[in-house]
Amino acid sequence: MIGNDYKAKYPGKKLITIFTQGNPDPKIGEQGVKFANNMLEELGWKLEDSIHYCGTSHNPDLAMFDELSLRAFKDGENLA
Repeated sequence: MIGNDYKAKYPGKKLITIFTQGNPDPKIGEQGVKFANNMLEELGWKLEDSIHYCGTSHNPDLAMFDELSLRAFKDGENLA
């Protein structure tokens, strides 16, 4: 399936990724996010946006939540 002659089944298919983590420091999960996004692009997908939210529900940043929710909604509209 994956080798030197790999061809994407749906080349150019658009996607967004959304990652969450409990740790408030985005650097903690940054490499994992980059790895996942790069892997999806290597498989022929076209990454339109990647959202990475950090923190817990003990001290939520509701303004940030609203901003990211709107961003995710608009991203979804743009996929169509």
